[in-house]
Amino acid sequence: IALALIIAEIATVATLAWRDLRGIPQICVVGGGCDFVQSSMYGQVFGVRLPILAVFAFTLLLWFYFLRRRWIYFSAVIVGALIALYLTIIQLAVLKATCSTCMVIDSMMFLIFVFSIAGKKI
Repeated sequence: IALALIIAEIATVATLAWRDLRGIPQICVVGGGCDFVQSSMYGQVFGVRLPILAVFAFTLLLWFYFLRRRWIYFSAVIVGALIALYLTIIQLAVLKATCSTCMVIDSMMFLIFVFSIAGKKI
């Protein structure tokens, strides 16, 4: 299950990155805060947009998934879940706006954490 979620994450963030690089407005299924959230100061790290960083991060997580050293994968999952929690708190408490696509991405990361820690790796 974790593997399928990681692949879904890569597909989702790659779509966001593609739209971002082309200047196409993001799809916001619920509400209308996606462009606001993603264009905020929290939408980038060291000048690099989060969707682009996320493509690299989730691709790296996929690579870690197949490593024989499970502690590297689990460490990355924990870091990913903490980042997802941080970004969720930023949306809800600081920006007071939500990006539905971002919330789906963060939720999938939480699920990856739960299934990986619970040993449900398939």
